[in-house]
Amino acid sequence: NSNYDTRINTGSSTGNVVIGNAGSSLYLPKFTTAGVLHNDATGLVSSGLIVNDDIQDGTIDLTQKVTGVLPIANGGTNNGSLAVTDGGVIYTDGTKMMNTGAGTAGQILRSTGAGAPVWSTPSFPNTANNGKLMIGDGTNWVETDATYPSSTTAYQLLYSSAENTVTGLPTSNNGVLITDGTGVPSISSTLPLAVQGNITSVGTITSGTWEGNVIASAYGGTGNGFTKFVGPTTSEKTFTLPDASAYIMTSSSALTQGSVVFADATGALTQDNANLFWDNTNKRLGIGTNSLSGNRLTIGGASGSYEAISRNITDGALGIYGGTTEATGAYFKITGIGEDDSPGHGSAEFVIRNLTDSKFALWSYDGGSSWTPIFRVDGYNGNTWLAPSTGKVGIGITAGTQPTALLHLKAGSSSANNAPLKFTAGTILTTAEDGAVEYDGTNFYVTNNSNIRYTIAKTLTVTTDLDFPNTPARTSNDLTVTVTGASLGDVVALGIFNSAVLANSTYTAWVSAANTVTVRFNNYSNGALNPPAGTFRVSVIKY
Repeated sequence: NSNYDTRINTGSSTGNVVIGNAGSSLYLPKFTTAGVLHNDATGLVSSGLIVNDDIQDGTIDLTQKVTGVLPIANGGTNNGSLAVTDGGVIYTDGTKMMNTGAGTAGQILRSTGAGAPVWSTPSFPNTANNGKLMIGDGTNWVETDATYPSSTTAYQLLYSSAENTVTGLPTSNNGVLITDGTGVPSISSTLPLAVQGNITSVGTITSGTWEGNVIASAYGGTGNGFTKFVGPTTSEKTFTLPDASAYIMTSSSALTQGSVVFADATGALTQDNANLFWDNTNKRLGIGTNSLSGNRLTIGGASGSYEAISRNITDGALGIYGGTTEATGAYFKITGIGEDDSPGHGSAEFVIRNLTDSKFALWSYDGGSSWTPIFRVDGYNGNTWLAPSTGKVGIGITAGTQPTALLHLKAGSSSANNAPLKFTAGTILTTAEDGAVEYDGTNFYVTNNSNIRYTIAKTLTVTTDLDFPNTPARTSNDLTVTVTGASLGDVVALGIFNSAVLANSTYTAWVSAANTVTVRFNNYSNGALNPPAGTFRVSVIKY
């Protein structure tokens, strides 16, 4: 049992060391790992599996010492029967290497898709005919039936001058491509007469007088064929109309200042000064009224009526811009049910700039001089605030009811994503702030006006009936209660019904295992105590 080294033949002797005999087995308790014995350069012996250093380079006989098939992932073929043939091509079938075998002279290797490639002999024309092109027919290369020119000049057009004959057509400056009566194409600077007859000649202007055909209103003309003015050099002029179908639009009465003239159902010019009015001095328009305020557009109508500005299509949008574009001012945009651009089908959006003084604001006005802010969103940083002295906010509460708090939330429900209030986990403030409520994913925190941050306890609680047995003097009895979520080290509070409180005794409780609380009745008296059975409340406080 000595802790000193045991040495055998360690002097200058060169004799062998013999342990045991031919019938003995040698046990070395130190080496418990299966394998072979190794020694390092110092002579230290260890045991383990064979490693590279145990094998002399160039001594492994692959034909005698190795069995099995080397997988592809390790650089092998995964095919123990793979034969290599002269002219064969190696490919994989998805699991192992395969050999196509040798093809015959002139064959090409053709893919069959996901299957093995095959050798095949493509066919080519035996002769090359002048003017023919080679095209593929899906399997082989064949000559075209059509003959093409052997050369072309710059800017020539190619066309089929006869069946299976392609010919070059020279072009010229300012020429157009035309065809004759048989369809033969050519380049010409003059349109064929048949084509010219289909183009309406609008005539020429001679000495300041239009001498051409009547220009329709769709093309910028009047469409009614006024030919000229005739008459003396007085204020009165005579219109000469070309035929009975021409007419002059006139008004049957004098026009009133500010009237916007329009054509009535008969085509005559008319006015409705009371309902369509233009204030040219101040550049203001009235629709439904001629009593204009300081606004550019005033819309009138009967009391209690509903007036609307609308698009006449469902896939359009209507916008009101404070500037010339989105970049130069805030804007309001509403869309029809067929419009899928921002903000989407049948939607409305109000966009404000991100300048330091850009905001969306809602005010209360007494009609005189008092303006009270109610709601505001700042465009620069997105801050949103509600003036608490002005009103209360109800979210999801019963329609028509008044909120009874500055922020009044509707009750949640048992279905997913229906909690009345939810916090997103995040990093708590580096410095506590008065009134802050925070959530880091594990605990909730609240800070008082002394900047003391308190951790809000999370409580697991159950009620259960416990009936402790008769307990001898100066002893105790334990019962366990399941509280799902309880962990070792959690704080436990115990609610005891009054009649269970006996003199010279107490109850204690602790988390004795995950999800398990042990409640102990301690009898400190000199006699046995049997507490009555009843309902206890067990609460576990978690942090």
